[in-house]
Amino acid sequence: MASLHVKLLGAFEIRDGSGAPLGPLGRKAQALLAILALNPGATLPRDRLSALLWSDRGESQARGSLRHALAELRKVLSDLDPAPLIAGRETARIDPDAVEVDVVTFERLIDEDTVEALVKASELYRGDMLDGFDGRDAEFEGWLRTERERLRGRAGEALTHLLDQQIGSDAIDTAQRLLAIDPLNEATHRALMRLYAETNNRRMALKQYELCREVLQAELGLEPEADTERLLEEIRASAADQAARGRAGGPSTDQPRPLFAMSGNKKVPVTGGCLCGDVRFKISEPEMDTMFCHCRMCQKFSGSTIATGSTYPAEALRFTRGEPKYYKSSPFAERGFCANCGSSLTFRPILPPVTPGWAGWIVVLTGSLDNPEPNVPTWHLGVESKMPWLDIHDQKPQIRCKDDPDIVEAWAAFNLPVP
Repeated sequence: MASLHVKLLGAFEIRDGSGAPLGPLGRKAQALLAILALNPGATLPRDRLSALLWSDRGESQARGSLRHALAELRKVLSDLDPAPLIAGRETARIDPDAVEVDVVTFERLIDEDTVEALVKASELYRGDMLDGFDGRDAEFEGWLRTERERLRGRAGEALTHLLDQQIGSDAIDTAQRLLAIDPLNEATHRALMRLYAETNNRRMALKQYELCREVLQAELGLEPEADTERLLEEIRASAADQAARGRAGGPSTDQPRPLFAMSGNKKVPVTGGCLCGDVRFKISEPEMDTMFCHCRMCQKFSGSTIATGSTYPAEALRFTRGEPKYYKSSPFAERGFCANCGSSLTFRPILPPVTPGWAGWIVVLTGSLDNPEPNVPTWHLGVESKMPWLDIHDQKPQIRCKDDPDIVEAWAAFNLPVP
């Protein structure tokens, strides 16, 4: 059983066999342990280690600094059994039987190349190796940069293989993680656009195109490839056709609705209501998507600095007790609330759809559901109004209202700018 657990993916971390943290270790001692742990069992010459960590010093001084770093490691690891650090007069190594290193496990799982192994590998990849670490040595920084790029490539390889074997929300999560590693990978942007479109989430498909276009322009000064533009037009045409069918007599029932491919495992009906109970509702179909909204309108309506809303097919919502009162918050939408307790409940279009994206849906504030836990938000809207003291640590898309195609088109239909 390993007596030492080393985490190099993301921030540096070491723990003993029971999981208790070890340390503290100085910066050079951390770097030394990282070099040794990356190849457990490999015997490394002291000259190589000192040159890698103290390249700006003379040989004698560098070897002396290495002795101090090894002594610091021995002190921190002295109580571990079996002892992980083995240092001779001219070499040093880590006993592979005494250490468990996340990078080693990560690469072994990728090599297994099964869905289960790839999922575990993706969970281990918390970020770049020694993320935020400053080794303060040109040679070490060069070595670290090479290792980071290699492991980032392996993470991309694992996630790409995993994406090929997934569908629905699992595939969307994997594609989002791929973009976090390589935001310039246009093929992954297209994969996300397709996945959103397959679940009838046109808004997110179009947002993903905008994100792709923005990052390519900002980083490379390029426009999206022809394949991406063609996919965009296909999604727009499909949405327009669906809206036309809806206006002609509702959605077709001769084919399964792809809308719920991502949410089909969720239980329906969904129930909820206001705080006092005067208004109760039942929803007969799973949600289309759930989002965080930071815009000022939602902040004012909800009384919170961030609102969470779940979008449902409008025909799926039925009020079983009472009815909300409504406030017209814009020329084309209104918000529902309980007249007795003031609970915020809904947001819905009130005019004939000004764009296909505004047809046939209603947003229910997620907190009004009896069981809101299964409705996991997939994106952030209105981030231009996000509170400066609120840190967003997830990897979900963050969209400004003026960059949301549906919102821009809706306000433009009334010759008004996005507020």
